[in-house]
Amino acid sequence: ILQNKARFLSFVKEFRERIQECLRLTQDPAVAPQAHGDLKALLHGLKGGSGLFGMYQVEKKIHSAESLVVELQSEGESVAALSANLVAISETFENLLLENREILGDMLANSGPARQISVAELNGFGEFLAQHGNEDLRRAFELKFVAEPAFTVMADFNADLKSTAKLLGKNLNPIAFSGENIPLLRESYGDLFSDMIHLFRNIVDHGIEAAPLRKAAGKPAAGRVSVSLTKLDESNFELAIADDGAGINEDRLAERLRGRGIKPATREALLDSIFGADISTSEKITEISGRGIGLFAVRARVNELGGKIWVTSEAGIGTTFHLRLPILSGGKR
Repeated sequence: ILQNKARFLSFVKEFRERIQECLRLTQDPAVAPQAHGDLKALLHGLKGGSGLFGMYQVEKKIHSAESLVVELQSEGESVAALSANLVAISETFENLLLENREILGDMLANSGPARQISVAELNGFGEFLAQHGNEDLRRAFELKFVAEPAFTVMADFNADLKSTAKLLGKNLNPIAFSGENIPLLRESYGDLFSDMIHLFRNIVDHGIEAAPLRKAAGKPAAGRVSVSLTKLDESNFELAIADDGAGINEDRLAERLRGRGIKPATREALLDSIFGADISTSEKITEISGRGIGLFAVRARVNELGGKIWVTSEAGIGTTFHLRLPILSGGKR
């Protein structure tokens, strides 16, 4: 938390907003079927963020709430238990903040992170301000004082990758970056970077093999995750997030789809189905993955931004998630 103050402050705000939205959705004694998916997506995003910042008590309670949503959807259970669980989640979260107020007090009291800049930079930009007064000026200010290098934004996932790999008994190297480290306005992308934690967790859980299996396949014991960024033009960029794991288990995926009466016409359609709601190749549901909500939520965020996400995979070689996104300024292209 102390190493990622700005991101934690953003998460606190996001957590409170999402919990309130969940409570709003459960006010009706008969929650509308279309709200079930919204509840699962909201909770799944909060669970990932809670785990990222080591708030494991909250993470476990959210996992229980996800199960209640599934029961609500399949068994028509009362929403009373779910509402009570949501209140308990909120109370646990706020209590954790209070218990650590001596450490977090100053951080939570401030509206944003402090940034150190030199007097020379301020003076130089002051001269620029005096000479210009249009949209280009605002863009220049954002890029100089607000935006973060893309690799800095993505490097935040290293801590969760490391802890997830340790929990699963796997070895994993830090993310390897390549390409163009363009500046990004994190806030302009809404919940995308928060929800992307599930994409990375899927890589560790479903993609990267355990060390003995990797050695048997002639691979290094430690798995590799790479992030490559390409600026396509002045308005768009592409992220390629790749692993050197086992690849998507296409037979198991096809089997899961057949159980739902779905038969993809092409291999491309089969692979694309992993972004569907409640679709997972996992044999069991855990606090890390298995509900089939994480990738669905990521695609929803990408679509909201006017972007595109797709996946390629090769058995025994690995999987790559491709994200084509707009370069945003103040929430707009």
